[in-house]
Amino acid sequence: EVILEGYNAGRLFVDSWNQTTHLAGHKMQELYQKGLITEENVHLVQELATGAVKGRESDDEFIVCSTAGMGSVDINIAYKMYLNAKEKGIGTTLYLWDDPLWV
Repeated sequence: EVILEGYNAGRLFVDSWNQTTHLAGHKMQELYQKGLITEENVHLVQELATGAVKGRESDDEFIVCSTAGMGSVDINIAYKMYLNAKEKGIGTTLYLWDDPLWV
């Protein structure tokens, strides 16, 4: 459990431990410097995408995800998560609009 300004986060996910904790002005750097987060109580988004770490385990669980890396990595991780969900038959299809203007 990680305490983040009054929130009890069940878990904290980041895309890069080194970048997140050493990026000047980043909230995670501040928490790291105060000793509120350690590498042991933070998970990598990649672990979530590959299934090495579970996501939410209950409707009441609060998870924080902090990304500071390259967008191309985020897109790759999101695509892998999408493929995993599709393969397992889980997830919810989101319809953003009925009549997109550019199609």
